[in-house]
Amino acid sequence: MSDPTGETEDCSEQATWPEWFEKGFLPYLTESTLWPVLFVLSAHLMIGLALLVLSSFVDRSVTSMLGLALSLLLSGLACQFEREHRGKLGVLTVVVVGGWLLTVGVACGAHRFGFY
Repeated sequence: MSDPTGETEDCSEQATWPEWFEKGFLPYLTESTLWPVLFVLSAHLMIGLALLVLSSFVDRSVTSMLGLALSLLLSGLACQFEREHRGKLGVLTVVVVGGWLLTVGVACGAHRFGFY
């Protein structure tokens, strides 16, 4: 059904993101020309987090466990940030959760094939 005022029902249009987030991070999630940059940055972050996961569970390093807990906390805060500003979970949460799943997969693969 069309809206006579011309307003759309798209939640991303109604979202009130903070200006620093809208200008600094949101373009990497919405502009398809920046997706390769997002991919490379995410891949580097996943490799670092995979080393943190491996160090936490294989070496039982307390420092690594604290770093892993902090990383998980920051990931949860990012998802909560999106929910507060959009009213629902969206693309930022998909990137965060997908990144963690890939990180665990990379860590398992590295351990399985003897890289760590």
